[in-house]
Amino acid sequence: MRGRSTGRFAATAVVATVLLGTTTGAGASATPSVPPVVQSYFRALAAASTRAVPVAVRASEPGSPARKLALHNVALLQVGAAAHQRSPAGTVRVAGPVVLICPTRRARRSACLTFRDFTLSARHRLVTFTTPNGPLADRVRLGGGASAPITGPAGTLATIHLYSALESSSDDLVVVVSVTAGPVQATPGTVQVNFPLGTYVRPDGTTARPDLEVSTPTPRDGTLRGVFSFPSSQFGGHLVLTTTGRPPSPALAGTGALPVG
Repeated sequence: MRGRSTGRFAATAVVATVLLGTTTGAGASATPSVPPVVQSYFRALAAASTRAVPVAVRASEPGSPARKLALHNVALLQVGAAAHQRSPAGTVRVAGPVVLICPTRRARRSACLTFRDFTLSARHRLVTFTTPNGPLADRVRLGGGASAPITGPAGTLATIHLYSALESSSDDLVVVVSVTAGPVQATPGTVQVNFPLGTYVRPDGTTARPDLEVSTPTPRDGTLRGVFSFPSSQFGGHLVLTTTGRPPSPALAGTGALPVG
């Protein structure tokens, strides 16, 4: 099984810490108003690095919205790294009881975003916080085993698995998926997943084309991974992916619709 991708990642505004306003960075100032573990969490996300972001995972409570966001960002960075794309970084500042995420000079946007109302667990790990668009818990999801088959005349060609999804501060829906080969595939590379043609059917029935799409090269285990960002989209719709045959084969043309949210 192969993936077809445009490879657009760093060239767009949506990066690994998309909830945090397109770009993030390191270097928060010290203040007793924001607990050190919260500062560590945001600095780790801000570094936009596969080495740094696991710090945010460790600084957050398992199963919490903060942990889900950290894992979502890890997945985004891993897909970008596999596709040889880098995510830009910016700056993090602390002002009293809030954390400010500010873009770099090269970023397309200039406004800082504010995060507040940090909740810690009994183990002093970050549980959740309020984003510019409301509570974090309302805006991030992990897959929880959600999947959908891509089917065609030959049967089940592949299966789409939802890893995570995020409603960003810019009202984009950022979705991370993996795609595994179906039982009808007899020869590696026969089925090609058309990542650039992915669409999102919103809850109201309208459709969105991605303003970001990137997928990994075909790995040895045959599992493809992809990231999409759909503008002005929300949870409750379906990600639609198609396949074609390589070489072209009507039997290997299929469609699958994965529920998101």
